Amino acid sequence: MFEAIVTERQLELAFEGYRYVDLVRWGRAEAVLGPLGFEPNKNEVLPIPNNDVLVAGIKQNQNY
Repeated sequence: MFEAIVTERQLELAFEGYRYVDLVRWGRAEAVLGPLGFEPNKNEVLPIPNNDVLVAGIKQNQNY
């Protein structure tokens, strides 16, 4: 059943920007995107906007 959901989301939401987030959430990003340069623990997080880091005084995500 899960494979059917994965396939349906891939087809239904094509070109809408959800594929990457889905792959990371499901733990499949390394297998699918590894040949394209995906690195676990680096590409799984996104940078926090610099203004938010400065104003809120929070730490930037590692490797950014």
